[in-house]
Amino acid sequence: MDDLFLADPLTGSTVTYSELISDLNKGPHGVPLFCSCDHSYDIFKAYILAILCHVEVTLLDSDLSNQEIDKLLADDQLKSHSELCSLQNPIVDKSDLMHRLRMKSEGCIGFFTSGTTGLPKRVSHQLSTLSRSVKCSARHAESIWGFAYNPSHIAGCQVFLQAAMNGCSIVNVFGLNPKDVVAALIKHNVSHISATPTFYRMLMPSPTPITTVKRVTMGGERIDLSLVEKLKEAFPLAKFLNVYASTEAGTILASEGEVFSIKKGLEELVRIDENQLMIHSSLLGQFQELDSTRDSKWYATGDIVSIRSEEPLKFTIQHRMN
Repeated sequence: MDDLFLADPLTGSTVTYSELISDLNKGPHGVPLFCSCDHSYDIFKAYILAILCHVEVTLLDSDLSNQEIDKLLADDQLKSHSELCSLQNPIVDKSDLMHRLRMKSEGCIGFFTSGTTGLPKRVSHQLSTLSRSVKCSARHAESIWGFAYNPSHIAGCQVFLQAAMNGCSIVNVFGLNPKDVVAALIKHNVSHISATPTFYRMLMPSPTPITTVKRVTMGGERIDLSLVEKLKEAFPLAKFLNVYASTEAGTILASEGEVFSIKKGLEELVRIDENQLMIHSSLLGQFQELDSTRDSKWYATGDIVSIRSEEPLKFTIQHRMN
């Protein structure tokens, strides 16, 4: 039986790993410099081609307005420019695809920030940054992922890499109504789901406990402890993880609750300065705003924290700076 790569209830389509590999092997592919896709499968394929063909693809966020896109891409040639690329060797099977996705790549994937403090900025990430939090093992290969992020956002890309690098099945639930989300999670025996607190609030109260889900991850917003209690009823067998991430840096911190600590290896790369979370530039993608202030080596996230302990350093995220 061929392994499922993607089930998309929104379109009613399914794609197996064999079908994905056949599609990738067909090349050459015209990979757009700026990719605007309506379907999750097309965006996932753009991710893969950027990595395997060592090219740069920037996702045009589906949340961007036409006016914002026109300002960001003032040169009309940028909107239509694409690079023709082919795989150096055909992909043999799913294991071969997984192996290639895990290898070092010169390709880059770009994203646009939310633009809450002005025009969105483009941030370009290499695979090493995007896959920083990816874990690969036989145990992780058994996961079935509920995909609940906008696929043109960095969080969506990171969930995709965790799934694809382990050869997991992906069930796209982004854009579904709450009833259909629950139905899809149950139908496909989803074991892992990562989403914003806003997404989880939409599901509450769940009409039935979902016992297949073993891991619930939250990110993109400040955690809501009252929501977590409700989620424990909806996903009674799940463990919960709270992550701190941004478009500029990807995933940096993780916690089982609202209190974050600096994991081993990052002690010298994350600090608190006047209650603001600061991240060392070595952890970030490339963007113009950072390049103009490289001499400082530290990036101010704009997130205000409350320190719970100094040694070891533990803190909670309070709010964004005005």
